[in-house]
Amino acid sequence: MRKRTRPKDLVYIAVFFGLYFLHDLLAENLGYQINKGMSFGINLEAVQNWLMMLVLAINLYVFRGKLGMSVLASAALVNIADRIRFGGVRDYWNFMGLWVNNINDWIIGVGIVILLIEIWKENTR
Repeated sequence: MRKRTRPKDLVYIAVFFGLYFLHDLLAENLGYQINKGMSFGINLEAVQNWLMMLVLAINLYVFRGKLGMSVLASAALVNIADRIRFGGVRDYWNFMGLWVNNINDWIIGVGIVILLIEIWKENTR
């Protein structure tokens, strides 16, 4: 029996593509620099794409059905797509010279907060 696509799944796919096009638009209009490292300047160039996809796949399985994980995964996949396409993530927001990041970095943070709230609500029932 073939599994049907749920409308909720289509929303997640739309969120991913919407984020990707928004990220492209911001990068092209604001100017960008390529960031070859990971968070906090960690640089594992040879294995980071595979490592990130593995961690993402495991988390998608563990937290399946959670909105926070879907938001986080969509933004992370856009960053992975950038790494594959450009050899690094395009960062375009410079905050007072302290760090440079992009919209997906912020959305990953929002996804983590939503996920933590979902887990907390689940555990307090």
